[in-house]
Amino acid sequence: MKRNSLCLFLSLCLLLPLAACGEAEAPAAESSAYIIEHFSELPEEITGISRAVLDGERILLCLATVLLLLLPMVAERVLRCRFSLPLYLLCMFYAIGAMLGHSWKFYYLFPGWDKLLHIIGGIVFAMLGIFLPCVMQGKALEHPLMTAIFALCFSIAVSAVWEFFEYGMDHFFAMDMQNDTVIYSLHSYLLGDELGGLGSIEHIQDVSVNGNMLNLGGYLDIGLIDTMNDMILESLGALAYVLYYSLRGGRPQPIRPVMSNEKNGIHPREASSQPPGQTVS
Repeated sequence: MKRNSLCLFLSLCLLLPLAACGEAEAPAAESSAYIIEHFSELPEEITGISRAVLDGERILLCLATVLLLLLPMVAERVLRCRFSLPLYLLCMFYAIGAMLGHSWKFYYLFPGWDKLLHIIGGIVFAMLGIFLPCVMQGKALEHPLMTAIFALCFSIAVSAVWEFFEYGMDHFFAMDMQNDTVIYSLHSYLLGDELGGLGSIEHIQDVSVNGNMLNLGGYLDIGLIDTMNDMILESLGALAYVLYYSLRGGRPQPIRPVMSNEKNGIHPREASSQPPGQTVS
């Protein structure tokens, strides 16, 4: 309980100033409010609406982050389990890190920020996957290796579902959650000179779309490379943890069920030190 209260207090102390201060200054090309303000033909009302939308998105993101920070505490009560301190801290960093990436432009200030979060996500979901069989069938799998394989598959499945979500947001709501990548060569059967022939374009330097030069120094890949890199990083994070878990013989347990003695305020070590039949008053 002390740990939960302390973590929640520290999280709120961090989130409230972030919500009050607003977004960090972003480059002009990346700030939609900046772009709208510099279209002189747009009325002032539209600029005000755009600012309100950006502020509303930031507030909603902060509220969603607080809810994510509460999830470990809620899960401990509902599932009658206890998260290890490393898992608890990783969950906090994972939730706050996403908010920092969007509101304070950490994704642009620190190029590896998104990749770091994906690696941590793979580790977190592998930890959750280790405990999931206990929830589903009331007991852990008999062999640590089987538990590790299940946890790895669970973490990879979660990363795939998340990429489905990103694709859906990009496709139906014209967002850019799947970051684009500049590439310098193309290989496609659509470019082949004959049916079934592979065509290639090498050393791409300039690309024009509807008469407009992109000025990127290459061709713009729409999300595929970013999606695959994210899934590979999450899988590597999960794989690293399950290997560590297997080499340690199934220890330490990232999540463990709460024993009846703990519910009564007795630590497991204290209970094990008492002779059989003796109770602690």
